[in-house]
Amino acid sequence: MLKKYSKNKNCQEEVFMKQKLLATFLIAALVLGGTACGTGNPGQTNSGNSKNDSQSTVETSESMNQKTEKTESGADTESDLDRQTYTVADINDGKLGDKITFNSITDVAETGNEVDFTSAQEAGADGLAVNPHGNWEGGNVEVEDGKEYVVRLYVHNNSPKGIAGTSTGTKVAISGIGASKTNAKGKQEVEVNGFIESDNATPKEYWDYVRFYSNTSFHLDYVYGSAMIYNRGATGTTDPISAAEIESKSGDELKALLNSHTVTGKPLGDDIVLKTKVDGTLDGQLIGFDALDGNVPGCYEYSSYITIRVKAVYDK
Repeated sequence: MLKKYSKNKNCQEEVFMKQKLLATFLIAALVLGGTACGTGNPGQTNSGNSKNDSQSTVETSESMNQKTEKTESGADTESDLDRQTYTVADINDGKLGDKITFNSITDVAETGNEVDFTSAQEAGADGLAVNPHGNWEGGNVEVEDGKEYVVRLYVHNNSPKGIAGTSTGTKVAISGIGASKTNAKGKQEVEVNGFIESDNATPKEYWDYVRFYSNTSFHLDYVYGSAMIYNRGATGTTDPISAAEIESKSGDELKALLNSHTVTGKPLGDDIVLKTKVDGTLDGQLIGFDALDGNVPGCYEYSSYITIRVKAVYDK
């Protein structure tokens, strides 16, 4: 079923998940209304990580598999360093076609530029973000000794074709957690990178970062058992809806279906930061909607948030 996109989610058959303030689950909100809005042409970003600058202590070419595809001429193929982006109007005008791509819409009101899909916020005593409806820092986070922080990845298959636009072999990974290094400004910094990988998407890999910094040498510890996934499916809630159910509904029926279920979140496992391949490169964790089988249908109804916690510890 072809979906319509809206900058403000004011059209039929869309859902956007938000983490409820000081609660133990994310709430998915479906807002119905008018038709798609806005106009524009496909744009280009200079980097799949739009926060790219000279301050990084980690090379941006360090992908999930630590490789960059090249053509016979030696030029990079379409990758997260220089990939196609789209406006809502582009998607609704069919400019994506049959292409499957992730986090490439730049003008959705609630998510902003999806290219910036990795962010962080201080964690409260309950392990949740202290202000989940507030500002999630996608650039630089100043750490305090002993405090924990939630690192969040947003995962959205931009295809408007639902099950027909399913991404296969979809994985996520988070790397860079460890000791700080001195950056170009003399600060101590840890750059945490979030990755999305898909077998049949273009490009196949996506990455974005958030940087933690301090005037004092420190390290980040991963909080074991903290990885969670939040979505409307069996992988992201104890009150799931199947992709087939969503696909069979539209308009008010779809709204009623989505609003009758709650997103609670479910544990994802530590493979997101720990699992490696035989060659030692990062492998990551399969995600999905109906199962953790790598299959992620297209459109907002099937999008996910992935979260982990890290703890900042000053080096004495």
